[in-house]
Amino acid sequence: PEDGIRVWSVLGVPTFALPLSDVCICHSAIGLKQLGYQVAAISDATGSPHPHHEAGISRMRQAGVTITNAKGIYYEWMRDLASLTRVETLRRNLPPGLTL
Repeated sequence: PEDGIRVWSVLGVPTFALPLSDVCICHSAIGLKQLGYQVAAISDATGSPHPHHEAGISRMRQAGVTITNAKGIYYEWMRDLASLTRVETLRRNLPPGLTL
């Protein structure tokens, strides 16, 4: 799908597949840093089973990747009126449990 998140139904329960923070996200983020990009990883938009999520986040932080969260990045985007207008529709369709 366009948003990069896949949803399956496992025993009738929607199941989301997020990029693994200790593999996909970590290696991509470190590679981009090595190419000279500023990189931020959104810690609560990725996941891996414990303790691998924490290890991936720690490894990225050690490599100079900025670690943030969905709420923090949302407010980064809301710094001006034009941005607010473009992204305000996101607030209407928040997943259960996500608050901004």
